[in-house]
Amino acid sequence: YTYNNIDYSWYQVEYKGKKGFIVGGLLSLKRIKENDHVFLFSLRKEKKEDHQVILLTRVIDNAQLIEEKEFRLSGNEFELSLLGNNGLPRLDNILKVDYFSEACGQEGGYTYIFWFENELTHIADLSQIVDADIYSFSEEFKFIGDKIKFTRVSYVLEDEESKQEVTREVSLELTWDGEKLTPEIPKFSD
Repeated sequence: YTYNNIDYSWYQVEYKGKKGFIVGGLLSLKRIKENDHVFLFSLRKEKKEDHQVILLTRVIDNAQLIEEKEFRLSGNEFELSLLGNNGLPRLDNILKVDYFSEACGQEGGYTYIFWFENELTHIADLSQIVDADIYSFSEEFKFIGDKIKFTRVSYVLEDEESKQEVTREVSLELTWDGEKLTPEIPKFSD
């Protein structure tokens, strides 16, 4: 059955002694409970033929919906986790989307979404790609005290015969002010 432009199976459920069936798209993909908040996740696509999925995120507190947002994801295979605030002030929690890359040259990486004062804020999409010994690209956050260290490293083997290689690294210390990271993460350019 197609729901939100994704094909789902039907599941048998039982509630208060009654049995029935529900399409998988109406069930939460994952449920994470953190203190009084329950984070629920499901997926949708703009069009059925799209490859990109959208993460629907709902936050429930005392059986009341307090936040609902959608985030475009960088990949279709991923794991969701909450990291706590990692020592950052003016932050309640960090939702991390960890993308799986199953083969050489396939993009993986992370999406970070911050939770503060009952609001979800998309912070960054970080990429990781490795293609044998020819090319690699990696972006990462390291949480150090009340700061975030952003690092981007790219490596290219330009000439296999002479083993000429080029490695570039960018590193920044970022601060979270309760609304955004500063300074802004620079775009990657070849």
